[in-house]
Amino acid sequence: MNAYLNYYRCLLVIQKFWFENRKAMLLMSLALGSILIIWMSLFLSFRNPGIFREKSQVWNYFLFLLLSGCVSANFLFYNLSSKSRSINFILLPASTLEKIICAFLFGIVFFWISYTVIFYAVNYPMVHISNALYGTHWSVINIFKIDRYENPLFNHPCSVMFYEVLISQAICVTGSLYFRQYSFFKTAVVMLVIWVLIVLVFMTAPMALPKGGFYDSVLAFEVLDYSGNKLLEVPGWFRILIIAFFSIGITLWLWLISYLKLKVREIV
Repeated sequence: MNAYLNYYRCLLVIQKFWFENRKAMLLMSLALGSILIIWMSLFLSFRNPGIFREKSQVWNYFLFLLLSGCVSANFLFYNLSSKSRSINFILLPASTLEKIICAFLFGIVFFWISYTVIFYAVNYPMVHISNALYGTHWSVINIFKIDRYENPLFNHPCSVMFYEVLISQAICVTGSLYFRQYSFFKTAVVMLVIWVLIVLVFMTAPMALPKGGFYDSVLAFEVLDYSGNKLLEVPGWFRILIIAFFSIGITLWLWLISYLKLKVREIV
C-alpha cells in the first residue's frame, strides 16, 4: 500500500512540474532550436570548408548544452522565489526527496534527451548542407561514442565534459534555492569566482613545487634533477577516489545540499 502511495505522489509531483513548466519548456525548446539554427547558419556564411568538422560539432554540442542546461536548472524551483507562488508547491502531498528526484528527472534526464534531439534536428541537415556546398565529407557526431572525437578545449576525453555540465547544473539548482531574487545572475557570478580561483590555483601551484612539471595529469609530478628525474605519483586508490569525487561526487554533494535547503525552505 505504501509503495502505491509513494508511486502516486511521484506521479503527482511530475504532473505538477509538467503543468507548471510545460509552456516555459516549450518556449525554451523553440528558442534553443532557433538559436542553434542562427548560430550554425552563421557558421555556413563563413565559407570555411572545415567549419563543420567533428571537433567543431563537439564544441557546439557542449557549449549550448552547458548554457541552456544551466538556465533550465536554475528555473526548476522558480516557484519558491516568492511566497505567493511557493504555497502550492510546498503544500503538494509529496516528500522533499520525491520533489528533488522529480526536479532531477525534468532538469537533467528529460532536458538532456530533448536537447540532444533538438541539436541533431539542426546539426544533421547543417552538416550535409556544408558538405554539399564545400565538397567536404564531415560526418555527424555520435554522442554515444563521443570519446572518438578530439576534445576542443582540454586534453582529456570528451565524455569528461558531461560531468562538468552536470556539476554546473547542480550549482545552478543549489543557487536557485539559496538566492531568492536574480538567482541565475548571482549563481553565474559564484561560478565565475570559482572558475577564477581554480585557474589561480593551477597557475600558482607550480611556484610552490620543486622544479619540474606535471606528468600526464595533475596526479603525477616529475621533479627535474641533475642526478635523475623523479616521478611523484599519488597512490592508485587515492587517484580513484579523486577521480570519483570530481566526476560524480561533487554533483551528488550539491544535490544533497539542494535537498537539505529545500527541506528547510518547506519548513520555514
